[in-house]
Amino acid sequence: MTANVESMMYYKEKPWHGLGNELDNPATSSEAIIAAGMDWEVEAQNIVTESGILLPKKKAIIRKDNNVPLGVVGLKFQFLQNKESFSFFDGVVGQSKAIYHTAGVIGKGEKIWILAKLPKNMYIAKDDEVEEYLLLVNSHDGKGSIRMFFTPIRVVCQNTLNIALSDGIKQGASIRHVGKIMDKITDVQEILRMSHKFYTDFEQGSKFLASKQVNSKEVEKFIKTCFSDYDTEAKKVKNMMEKVEENFETEGKVLPTIAGTYWALFNGYTGYIDHGRATKGKDEYDRKSNHLNSIWFDSSVKLKQRAWDAAVNIASK
Repeated sequence: MTANVESMMYYKEKPWHGLGNELDNPATSSEAIIAAGMDWEVEAQNIVTESGILLPKKKAIIRKDNNVPLGVVGLKFQFLQNKESFSFFDGVVGQSKAIYHTAGVIGKGEKIWILAKLPKNMYIAKDDEVEEYLLLVNSHDGKGSIRMFFTPIRVVCQNTLNIALSDGIKQGASIRHVGKIMDKITDVQEILRMSHKFYTDFEQGSKFLASKQVNSKEVEKFIKTCFSDYDTEAKKVKNMMEKVEENFETEGKVLPTIAGTYWALFNGYTGYIDHGRATKGKDEYDRKSNHLNSIWFDSSVKLKQRAWDAAVNIASK
């Protein structure tokens, strides 16, 4: 499946990836779904061969507005319509109170996402604000579950910090496309409880990193851990590692209150992943689309997780 963003909307500041239709005012769910190009439904249809044979135990998921097939699923598959995904957010933070930050369609509609800002923000250090978001991802191709996860975004640099915390703290929820999925997805109190727990512990962990100074040997150890999948003696890799160290030093200049800390080091790496890493693509739009897909749903999530674990482990010794 192509990672191209077919359509997208955003509110407020233009995202670093530069994609989407801009909204001047906070969108209600009904406004956001139209601006994001998501005002369509899917349906299940029988699959018949060219010779007229009906395939048993299989259905095709079809996008109703253009009759594009999105995937093949089993008979137990239950789809979640886009409008139902938006209604979930209205239930979590209150009707007309959710700020729909971005929403969009990947590929031909195989995957959709909605990013909503939660009411509370946190400060890791003076002027170092982190906003709290909830991201919902839904697959219409039968290849993934409905996923909801918490995504802190650092205001000063717009780094997305998609990480799971240790000690069994859930980063989100995953719901299979079977059974009464709306009953599962609308368990608002459980989602709010998970959100409060995750962000409370994320704030505690981030402040711990911001309280710990890092020496040159620890910087080297952290960066080598982050690039452990690469040949760290290769010139190209050395250049990437140097960029992370430069970002770390820049963090301290921009926000002196975190200068020389593990928090600055961790964000030096996440900043490189979000804003400095090259992404392949046939043109600028394709590269931005692939980069966005990587940051929220693909390899970048794993890379940031390893960086967070490394920073916490080294700082704790």
